[in-house]
Amino acid sequence: MRVWQVDSMVQVFENRVAPKEDVPIVIDAARNETVSAQFAVRAAKDLDGLRCTVSPLVAGRSRLARVQVRYVGFVPVRKNSHARAIRKAPGRFPDPLLEDQKTDVPTGRTQPVWITIRVPKDAAPGDHKGKVVFAVGGDRAELPLTVRVYKAVLPDERTLWVTNWTAARSRKRMELVVDFPWIPTEERYWRLLRAYAENMAAHRQNVILTPVYDLTQARARQDGKLSFDFRLFDRWVKLFTDAGVIGRIEGSHLAGGKYGTTNHKSTIWVVRDGRAERRRVGSFAKGHKAFLALFLPALQQHLERKGWLDIYLQHIFDEPTPKNTAQYKALAETVRQAAPRLRIVEATHSHALAGSVDVWVPQLDHLSKRAAFYAERREAGDEVWFYTCCGPRDGRHLNRFLDYPLLQTRLLHWANARLGATGYLHWGWNQWTRKDPFSDVESHGSQWLPPGDKYIVYPKAGGVLDSIRSEAMLEGLQDYELLKVLSARNPAAAQKALSAVCRSATDYVRDVAAFRAARREMLETLSGE
Repeated sequence: MRVWQVDSMVQVFENRVAPKEDVPIVIDAARNETVSAQFAVRAAKDLDGLRCTVSPLVAGRSRLARVQVRYVGFVPVRKNSHARAIRKAPGRFPDPLLEDQKTDVPTGRTQPVWITIRVPKDAAPGDHKGKVVFAVGGDRAELPLTVRVYKAVLPDERTLWVTNWTAARSRKRMELVVDFPWIPTEERYWRLLRAYAENMAAHRQNVILTPVYDLTQARARQDGKLSFDFRLFDRWVKLFTDAGVIGRIEGSHLAGGKYGTTNHKSTIWVVRDGRAERRRVGSFAKGHKAFLALFLPALQQHLERKGWLDIYLQHIFDEPTPKNTAQYKALAETVRQAAPRLRIVEATHSHALAGSVDVWVPQLDHLSKRAAFYAERREAGDEVWFYTCCGPRDGRHLNRFLDYPLLQTRLLHWANARLGATGYLHWGWNQWTRKDPFSDVESHGSQWLPPGDKYIVYPKAGGVLDSIRSEAMLEGLQDYELLKVLSARNPAAAQKALSAVCRSATDYVRDVAAFRAARREMLETLSGE
C-alpha cells in the first residue's frame, strides 16, 4: 500500500493516484481549536481490515490527546449542481465520516482517512509531533503528523448566529431512516435529540429551529375556549440550552406553502365537541388570524415568564417573494398586533418588507447584489444574516454542495465577515427523506436538489455521523471568530487577511495553499509573532 498526506480542504477521490514525492503538511492551530488532517491510502492489492492509529502528539510535556480517526465514505452523485463542479457526475464523491474501527480498500482504489485533533485551551505553543500508523495483515506504513499550536486562543464565545434546520417533526416516513419515533411524547425522541444537540454544539451552532406547534399541547376549557400547555416546548429549550446550542430560539413557521404562491396553509386548534383538535386552514383567512390573536399572546407571555423573550425569533412563512409580499405583510401585522414584542426572522426574496421583518436573511447572492439596501436595514436597527440552499448555484457564489470544492464550505463564514452578515442559515442539517441517505443525496420528494443540499450529517444508531463538509464548516466558523478577535486588536491586519482570502461573495481564494498561507499569517499576528 502507498500512503501520503493530503490537505484536508482537498477532496480525495477513489481513483486518485499517489504523488511522486511525499510532502508532509504541518497543521496550523490556535489553542482551543478543532483542526483536521487527511491521509490517503492507495491499495495495490485488496486491503481487508485496514486500521489507522495515531500516536500521541507531543511537544515537550504538552500533549494533544483528543484525536479521532475516521474513514471518509463515498456517496453517489447522479447530477452536478453546476458545470463548474469539481468532478463531472455521475460518480462517487467523498463526504460522510465513518466511525468504523477499520475499513476495506479494494485493489486499485484510494481511501482517504480523516483525523480530527481537538487542541486544548492550555496547550503549549509549539510543534506537537506524532506518527500515523496504517496496518493491515502483515503490512504496515507510518507517516509523521505535526500540529503547530500557536499562542492565539479561539474564544469559547460564538458571536456569529448559526442555524441549520433540523428535521424533528412528526412525519411517519422519517421512521424509515432511523429507529426514531419523531413524537415528543416518547422518551426515545429526547434521547436522540440530545445526541443531535451535542453534535450541533460541537460544531458551534447556536440557533435552533423549534417546532412550536408540535411542542405545544392545546386543551379545551370548560368555557369553550383554548388553553395552551408549553411543557414540551420548555423541555426542548432546556435540552438545547444545556447542550450549549441556545443561543437563540428560532420559532417555526406559522404558515407553509410553495415558493412564490399565495395558497399557504396553517395548523390551528379549534374546540369541537368539548375537545381541542387540530385543523388545517388557509393562512390568510380570518380563522387563522383569530387563532393567532389567541395563541401568540399566550406564547409571548410564556416566553417572558421563562426569561426567553429576548432570545426568541419568529418565522411567518419561508422565502416571501414580490408575488406574496402583500400577504406576508398582512400576516406580519397580525403577529405585531397579537404579540408586539416578538421579533420576526425570515429567509426572504423580497426587499419590500421593512417594518415586517427584524432579522433579514437574504440568499447570499441577493445580499451581495443589494449591499446598499441591507446596509440601510442595519442602520435602521435590523439584523442582516444570509442563507444558502439550492441557490445560489452559478458556480461563482460560495455554497456547500457536495460537488463543490470543500474550501468553498469553509469560506462561507469568511463571507460573513466580509459582508458584515451576523448570521448564517441553511435549511438542511438532516433533511433525510429516503430509507438510505447514503444512496440518495439529491431527490427530495418530487424535487431534484443539488447534491448534499438536504443534509450535512448522516444518520447512525443513536445520533449522527459528521461529513467532511460539516468539519470544513466548523473550521470556517472558528476562522470567523479568530478574524473578529484580530479585527478588535489590529483592524489593518484583519482587513489584510480578508483581502487575501475573501474579497466578495464571488471573488475568493481558490488555491488551498494560498488560503493556508493567509490563515497562518493571521495566526502569527494574533500570537504576536
